Parts: sequence; structure tokens; C-alpha cells
Amino acid sequence: MQQSYRFDAALVGIRSTSGAFADWVSHALEAYLVDEDAGPVYSIVVADPPERDRAQKRVNVLYKSTRALVRTLSLRTLGRGLLAELGFRGVSDRTDAIYVRGAIVVAGGTVALVPRSIGMGLDRVSRRLHRKGIFVGPTAVACLDPETGALVPGLPDLATPSDTLPRLVALAGTDPPEDRLFVDRPMRIDVVVVQTRGRGERIRSMSKASAVYGLTRDIANVHVLGNRAMQGVARLAEGARCYEWHQPGMDGLDELLTVLQDPSANDRN
Repeated sequence: MQQSYRFDAALVGIRSTSGAFADWVSHALEAYLVDEDAGPVYSIVVADPPERDRAQKRVNVLYKSTRALVRTLSLRTLGRGLLAELGFRGVSDRTDAIYVRGAIVVAGGTVALVPRSIGMGLDRVSRRLHRKGIFVGPTAVACLDPETGALVPGLPDLATPSDTLPRLVALAGTDPPEDRLFVDRPMRIDVVVVQTRGRGERIRSMSKASAVYGLTRDIANVHVLGNRAMQGVARLAEGARCYEWHQPGMDGLDELLTVLQDPSANDRN
């Protein structure tokens, strides 16, 4: 089932393999529903219920074009992931917060901001990480408070009915709980990881000034916030452990996660 939605100038097609889930989407996005033809930008694959007496996992997937944005066993995660993706469209012109291109990871109580490329790699193994108590955010944008540098929920630029989430919970029924990180309250970021082109060790400590410089390149709305964005990122780095990451692929994932959870694992701090 496919329907079309218009967000400002963007005409977006969303299709789903599930009629029930498509009905929830059309209710959530009723303010944007249009009677126009749009190619499918987002595709939602809702797994069929497992056959009786079979230990079969129901993996649901949200795709943007051909790229999987969210893989999850939870319909609640699937729905909230879609709303989060749509809600942070066009952040480059917003002034309510600092929008950084990156992913949030929570490991062992440590909240980390990592490069978007690492976030995409973590997404591919998010279900395995969740079993270890490691949570990954569903979007490639982190929202920061300019005054404190803290991670905040932000204000998604999306008008949805008040019963959107209750309807999603009802649709999910006894489905598994959410297995991705959704920021519902301010959180301090403990670790900042910046990707560089250096050589040598995969991950090593870096100065706070270098971390601020690296983060600035990833601020989506720096041109409208200007110095306010720089100051907010500086406040973030001041209270965080800062690292540079040299690994182009995901071969050093375990090492990265170890450093995030245990600062003594890297004696260069």
C-alpha cells in the first residue's frame, strides 16, 4: 500500500507491506496527505507473524530508497524511527537548536556522539548490540542545546495527532519493546568521537579544541546559528572525553565500544 505526502516543496511517497501499518502512517501524517502521485521514497517492510511453534524473529525494516535506515523487531521502534526521520527534514535552516550530523550511542551508561558513518555501520548490527545493552539512535542527526551543549529531544518539525503514539502502541500489541534510543529528555554527552584521516591507532584521544573543530564541520545549521553553534559545541567538548577515529570501515567496532564504556581502556586520556 502506498500513499503520498507533501512536506513543503517535497513530495514523498511512503509504501508499506502492511495495510494496518500504512493506516497508522496515514493517520499520523494526515496533515500532509495529498492526492498526488509520488515515487516511493520510503519503504516499510513489516514482517509476517512467525508460524506457530517456530522460534522465528520478526524483523521489520524502514528503507529510504534502497538503504535500510532502521532494522528492528519492534513496531514501536519502526514507527518512531519513521517519525524521527521525517521530523528532522530541513534542519539546516532551523535556529531552535544545534543539529549535528552524527549518531548517538549509549553503552554501559555512557552517552556518545559518533560520526554518521559509524552510526550507519552500527545500525547494521544494532540488534546484536541491543542484546549487549548497547542502544543506537535511529537518525543521523543529533540535537544539542546551544546553551549547555547537552543532547536534547529537539522539536521535530512535524504536526501529528495527539493519539499518534498511543495508536502505535496499540498496533504493536505484545510486540517486543523499543530497541533503539529515542531522546525524550536532556542527556549529557560523555564521549565525542570525530572521524579524521590520520594513520596509526584506530582510536586515540584528541584535544578538546580539535574536537570542536571537527564537530563544527558536521553542524548542519552552522550558517544560521554562527558563533552560537560554536559556543554550544565547545561546551559539549569541555565536559566530554574526546577521541579521533581513523578506521575507515567497521573492523575496529569492538575496540571503539570498549573505549566508550571504559575510559581506562585507553591510557592516553
